[in-house]
Amino acid sequence: VAPDWVCEVLSPSTMRHDRLTKARLYRGASIPAMWLVDPEARVLEACALDEGRWVEVGRCGDGDVARIPPFEAIELEIGRLFPPA
Repeated sequence: VAPDWVCEVLSPSTMRHDRLTKARLYRGASIPAMWLVDPEARVLEACALDEGRWVEVGRCGDGDVARIPPFEAIELEIGRLFPPA
């Protein structure tokens, strides 16, 4: 059973692998939602699978409060995902 959502925390040494190889694997498994969290840039990118392609559905930064699929029912303070600046 594939999950409904995956989240990758990017690091400089694995960023290319996470964005390309893993994203392709998740797409092949028909996982409908993927988040990419970049602690260095302090950004969350949310993507949804749409007709076999990843489509960005949200990009939020450190100071944002957002409702991001697939968890749009709750507000998320994006800055809480990262260590204190």
